[in-house]
Amino acid sequence: MGGISTPTPTQPGMVDNCNKFYWVSLGEKCQDIASKNGIPLIDFLNWNPKAGQQCGSLWTDTYACVSVIGYKPQPTPSKPDNGVKTPSPTQPGIVDNCDRFYLVQAGDSCVTVAANAGISVADLLKWNPQAGSQCTGLWANAYACTGTIPAFHLRTRYHNDCTGAVYNDLSVNDGTCIRTGCSVASLDISPEGYCPDGQIQISYWEKPDSIGFDLGQSYGTAVAHFSNGTVLKLAKVEGSQRYQAFLQSELQKQQEAWWYSSHAEIQREDLSRLLKQYMGIGGPDGAVILAEMLIALRTSSEAVLGAPLPATVVITAPYIIAWSYEETLQMSYIKRAQKLAGLQTVKMESMTPVYLSEANTILAANRRMLCPDLFCNGPEWTNENFHKYDVVYLVSLTNHSLYTSFQISTCFFWPARSAQLGTIDPRFGLNQLEQASDQEMFWRELQDHLKSRVREYVKQPDNYRESFLVVVSGEAADNPKVVEAIRGMITDMQKDPAFRVVESGRAPRIELLISEDPTYAAAKGVAFGQRINMDSRYCDDWFEREKAMGGGRDEDSRDEL
Repeated sequence: MGGISTPTPTQPGMVDNCNKFYWVSLGEKCQDIASKNGIPLIDFLNWNPKAGQQCGSLWTDTYACVSVIGYKPQPTPSKPDNGVKTPSPTQPGIVDNCDRFYLVQAGDSCVTVAANAGISVADLLKWNPQAGSQCTGLWANAYACTGTIPAFHLRTRYHNDCTGAVYNDLSVNDGTCIRTGCSVASLDISPEGYCPDGQIQISYWEKPDSIGFDLGQSYGTAVAHFSNGTVLKLAKVEGSQRYQAFLQSELQKQQEAWWYSSHAEIQREDLSRLLKQYMGIGGPDGAVILAEMLIALRTSSEAVLGAPLPATVVITAPYIIAWSYEETLQMSYIKRAQKLAGLQTVKMESMTPVYLSEANTILAANRRMLCPDLFCNGPEWTNENFHKYDVVYLVSLTNHSLYTSFQISTCFFWPARSAQLGTIDPRFGLNQLEQASDQEMFWRELQDHLKSRVREYVKQPDNYRESFLVVVSGEAADNPKVVEAIRGMITDMQKDPAFRVVESGRAPRIELLISEDPTYAAAKGVAFGQRINMDSRYCDDWFEREKAMGGGRDEDSRDEL
């Protein structure tokens, strides 16, 4: 070999003009060896061809060739200065394409840093990897990376030759999901800023899986609804004390108010929140508290699925009147918490609620108030009576608390604007039974309390009271003593003159619905709602059934608008 001493043993099939060798140790990969020796991977594989293109046949404890006679490695071009002035000191190991920084204060957590910077916790950890998945490696008095230089610029165009009107136009750091509305024919992509060697990966899906999160009164649940109809329970996470206290306090705000905050009031509340956040006074922002639950649900769900969640996560929660003005706004607690938790979601319509009422999604999970004709045909063409004029009395009992609320039943995918008197009462969590000196007294008090909530509702002179649908859900809903107490309440209501319909003097009609799978029902219902939003097969099947029953509509008979 031209006077060059070749060590032994060597990789099988190694080229015979090798002049530099490398001892391969257990666990080393082709890319690792190429990087250590400053050579391209393709050259390494050419000189050691039996290693295979996937490096699956590289032998350990043998010498590999890492240079040949006459070979001159190409110099690696240095990256140009990105023009960003990096402050110091920084968190160890931050990414080198950072262009925005945040000075971490003593006591800051990853959630609070992300909230102050307006980014997700997932991005914060990605850009500051040595903080660790539990955020135990975050340094105080050091700058964290809170933004990066865009990697590429993406435009979608109407024509298939990258011409025509632009439909989407955005700069992207390192991955995004876009909705094209089936209105584009080409992608116009240009590397920008930090995109390495112009490498861009495009992927797509037609019918992604929908994920439903329930932010319940004392715990959160997650459910996946797959495109083939399979439903999988992903996670159940107990809420922290401050999570439970936050929901309880939010429900207490404006519970009997029927007005909505003005735009000026919304701005004042936002300004007050930002000022307190900046000055470090007051308790944690509500979005941070909700984000902690969302992060826990996301982490547990991804562990079950073995992959990142798709951008189809939707949320249900107790309907909170104090949040009603936020339902379709990006500033809402729910939207800010989603962003902190790194949850992207496809927004189907501009007025789609940010979250759905638990009462609605529990009904949907039990195949009630689905309103398929209205959903598929729209309000102009439906013959469906989508107001059933039942009072939905939701009774959600968990180990920690009792949540009750009232609303007029309506299609599950609509906001529960009629919701009122929502309360969370920790006195009646099933765990309290263990501390009760007289357990029978506990059940009698629960029955009396449930009846008193209805009495509070019927005291309002304009409230409808002819028929009630009592919906029972929550992890304790299938306890026989719970069901017995609720049946006792229903019997009391039918006997008590205070509950009679004023006009007729008759007792109200009352139906009892004990939810299927009461722990996960709300998450199942909201995941189902997203599934039918994304998948046209739901309405296609509905139209076929309508046609078979003689109820189909002739598309040509519709008046032109």
